[in-house]
Amino acid sequence: MQKEILRVFEYFYFFSYPLNFKTIKKYLGVKVNDKKLKKEVERLVKLKKITFKRNLYTLGEYSKGKPEIRNSRFARRAKFEITQKKLNNFRLKSYLKLISMFPQIKLVGLSGSAAMNNASNKDDIDLFIIASTNRIWTTRLVCLITATLFGIKRSRLEKNVSDKVCLNLFFDEKNIEMPNFKRNYYIAHEIIQLKPLINKDYTYEMFLYRNRWVCDIFPNVEFPTSLPIRHREASRLGMTYILDFIENFLKKVQLYLINKHKTKEIITDTQLWFFPEDFEDKLPEFARKKLA
Repeated sequence: MQKEILRVFEYFYFFSYPLNFKTIKKYLGVKVNDKKLKKEVERLVKLKKITFKRNLYTLGEYSKGKPEIRNSRFARRAKFEITQKKLNNFRLKSYLKLISMFPQIKLVGLSGSAAMNNASNKDDIDLFIIASTNRIWTTRLVCLITATLFGIKRSRLEKNVSDKVCLNLFFDEKNIEMPNFKRNYYIAHEIIQLKPLINKDYTYEMFLYRNRWVCDIFPNVEFPTSLPIRHREASRLGMTYILDFIENFLKKVQLYLINKHKTKEIITDTQLWFFPEDFEDKLPEFARKKLA
């Protein structure tokens, strides 16, 4: 049990993020009740493996190396305020309001540091997009062009990315399960932390349901156990043919541009992963370990 608890702290230490009791339980790798967990956490505090101050826990033996961990309460409050300022930015709010009007966009989820209210001034805003069936390339273009018009699109080689939106992950709603090679501790974290900013037809709930494997890694987390009931209007057949033609054309154009500077991106018919430098490679080994 203690080893599992310390692993939670080791992971969040990487992000300079102090923990409360609720967060410890959520990201613990074994099923446990509050009473037993509280007892084990208090034992670790007595052993000085972790420290407890102002209702927050930190990794005691390492916290001296990071001032933001030492001054945990001040740091969390400061980062919360920075994150809220980013999310309440007029350009971002206007951008989200506009793209929500496009029927092809089913979900816009906030991920990364901003989803944990842990963003710094220099951070961008990571968005995860789910498109309607067979409209992933149309959706991507709409999101990119609109972000460019609002001046918040993060460019591929841009260094100053503060308050820019990072549009690196797009899924088609007919395949919203994480591929097997991406089912690890880190991705499970990202799914739990995801915050829906736009959610149509219960797409967020459907996404959680299709990725219930997360509960095998974090058994104290509750995911939907049944499919949500979804209501949609049937599209006209003639319009579908036209939209399919546009989708295929936009796919060819975008693939041509992408292939001119392609690196480690993952591109399939239903999922687009645009991460030239995979952040997972920087994490501790246990965070990258694939789910057996």
